[in-house]
This record gives sequence, C-alpha cells and structure tokens, in this order.
Amino acid sequence: MPWHKPDQWHAVSDAGYAICFSRALGGAGWVYLAWAPERPDAAQHRRALRGKATPEEAAALGYRARYPRGHPVPQLRQFLGRYESPEQARQACLDHQQQQEGANNGSS
Repeated sequence: MPWHKPDQWHAVSDAGYAICFSRALGGAGWVYLAWAPERPDAAQHRRALRGKATPEEAAALGYRARYPRGHPVPQLRQFLGRYESPEQARQACLDHQQQQEGANNGSS
C-alpha cells in the first residue's frame, strides 16, 4: 500500500487510510494513530456536523442533541488503534484493508 506525507504529522495511503503522528505525553517519544478511510456517506455526515442538515436528517444519520455517558458518537472514520511505531500502524491499516476485502468478497 503506497503512502505519502501531506505534512509532517500525517501519512495517507492511496486507499484512504491515515496515520497521525503525535508526541506522547511527557515527551516519551511518539505515538501513531491509525484510521480507516472515510465512510461512503461522509459527505452527508459532514453536512450534519456543520449544522446544515435538518434535525430530521441528522436524526436519520444517528446524531442526537445530547449523548448519554458511554454512548458512541458517529464518526467519519473508524479508529484502528494507537501504536508505538509507524510500521505497526501501517500493518494495522493493511490488515483492516484485507479484512474489508475479504468481507466484501464473501458477501458477493
């Protein structure tokens, strides 16, 4: 999976996966956060998040005015994990991509 760096804090793959680099708390090195590609309906969700959707449209996408403690909030990307090295984060992205392709091939 080819990767490119749009800036010093991110790496993005051609398949849409992203890795964000961040300094660990206390200056104990770096952490690497892996993210899956955006959802297919991300444009609709972005519209709702910016307040441009009607309350009915936002509710249909799963958004609420308030969320109870512990209730998941809809996200544009799936968080794949926090890793100690960029190689581990890339491998998590590759594993997720292979899992998704396997699921899509199995449903056909």
